[in-house]
Amino acid sequence: VLEEKDLDICRCSFYKTDGKYAEPNIPEKEFGNKILEGEDILFPYFFDLTCKVVWNCVYKADIVKGVEYPDRCHFGDNYTTGVYMYKAKRVMILNDILYYYWINPNSITNSGTRRLLDASICTQKLKTTLFKMGFNSIRLVKLLNMKLSYEIYNFILIEVPAYKVTAIHKELKKFVENNLMKETKEDFL
Repeated sequence: VLEEKDLDICRCSFYKTDGKYAEPNIPEKEFGNKILEGEDILFPYFFDLTCKVVWNCVYKADIVKGVEYPDRCHFGDNYTTGVYMYKAKRVMILNDILYYYWINPNSITNSGTRRLLDASICTQKLKTTLFKMGFNSIRLVKLLNMKLSYEIYNFILIEVPAYKVTAIHKELKKFVENNLMKETKEDFL
């Protein structure tokens, strides 16, 4: 498909499985089985799990060349996937499930100390890198800022003991919902 449709990236749907249960991850209907070009390429990165990881894809070599995972940062897919999608000119997300993601209980994601702030660090690094590459879409900058705000909110809520107090929790949740997450995917389509 990559060669046939002259794509830079071809993503596929996948099953996430622990060996007992398999959860399908198929792109949302506005993204699946369509060729995305221009600004529309980066858009699914914010709303579709099939576009937030690096392992369900085939890439042209020049898309990945020179892009490295952030040093000592979990959630590096946040960074690399965003850069790959930005560098691409044509992307397609297949509805076909061609990949099985095995949930490994001993992986970085599922074991040890969770480093939730790393998601925010990777997103900020992505934002900085994209600006250096000429990124200037107001619509997508808003989405990057919303993503970063949401990740920081989750870090504070989960990792900082002072914010486990119910009243503060409700106040923060209300603030985020009212101020940071007002706009939905439909607002950006």
